[in-house]
Amino acid sequence: MKFVFQWHITEKCNYRCKHCYQSEYNDDGFEINTLKNIFHQFLEIHTNSYWQEFNKKYINFVGGEPFLKKEFPELLNYINTNAPKKQLHIWILTNGSLLNQEKIDYLKSLSNISFHFQISIEGDQIVNDSIRGKWTYKSIIQAIELCTKNNFPLHLSFTLTKLNQDEIMKLIPLIEKHNLRIKIRRLVPTWTWNQIWEFMLSPKEWYIFSLKIHKINFQLKNWFIDLWGCSEVTWYSYNWDGCAINHHRLLVLNHDGEIYPCKRLEISLWNIKEISLRDAFFWNEYKKLLSIHDDIEICSNCNLKDTCRWGAKCITYAVEKTLKKPDPQCYKSVLIETALNKC
Repeated sequence: MKFVFQWHITEKCNYRCKHCYQSEYNDDGFEINTLKNIFHQFLEIHTNSYWQEFNKKYINFVGGEPFLKKEFPELLNYINTNAPKKQLHIWILTNGSLLNQEKIDYLKSLSNISFHFQISIEGDQIVNDSIRGKWTYKSIIQAIELCTKNNFPLHLSFTLTKLNQDEIMKLIPLIEKHNLRIKIRRLVPTWTWNQIWEFMLSPKEWYIFSLKIHKINFQLKNWFIDLWGCSEVTWYSYNWDGCAINHHRLLVLNHDGEIYPCKRLEISLWNIKEISLRDAFFWNEYKKLLSIHDDIEICSNCNLKDTCRWGAKCITYAVEKTLKKPDPQCYKSVLIETALNKC
């Protein structure tokens, strides 16, 4: 089991993707001394016995685009010096546009940290560029080739919408060529512009898509495609163990100091200016928040509850403005609720 600290170090981004859950792109976040202090607060969680339950510890650096943060190299160097030896995995979630050999060589020099990359892609060149911006596909391919040439672990991220639900097959040659995993994440209609709602798949569309992915994975030489989210066939997905917040093993810090159980779950717990990361993580109200799914009768009685783990809380809250309802894209719960309403 792993613990993930997702750290949004800047709001700045050089892309304006159609499905992005950010509404602003100007705030560069905290200065370097505060960032170093936050890292030490992260290490304080390490001193608690609860930490020992996790055999892997991760920091996911996110933006915006993390490579736009000018203090990023200095922060990584500081972490490399002060992290427990060989115990920390760093993921850099990037659009790939600013990745070059110079940055790769610098990361190689930080030998106390294990680095991994996640690069986003939305389909073939035409569809990807229509979502992420002109010429972005070319920079994605260059970043993938750079990472694989330098033996950096890498997986791809694919945000599933009505705009690209037929694109996954077109990416099979790419992921097979480089032996990559691709994680499919559903669109979360958060606080951005209203049109984002139009891109959401219906429960039936999500269910059909899940079945298609299951079939594709059986045809491939390896398990390349991971489904992330509630589905009657989710258990076919490689190493699926449910949404991380349902296990109390994810903590998110936004660029402005707001602390979330998940960046896509629009519920701020505290601000780091008011409370330490350690106190926020072990705060009883946080634990209660994440166990509220126990009150959802449809889910509690479902034979798939131990597989989907009550679905994606972020989507439930974005659509329903409550956590006490099933995942709105769960095809099974929609059928049950429809039947109940007819009684």
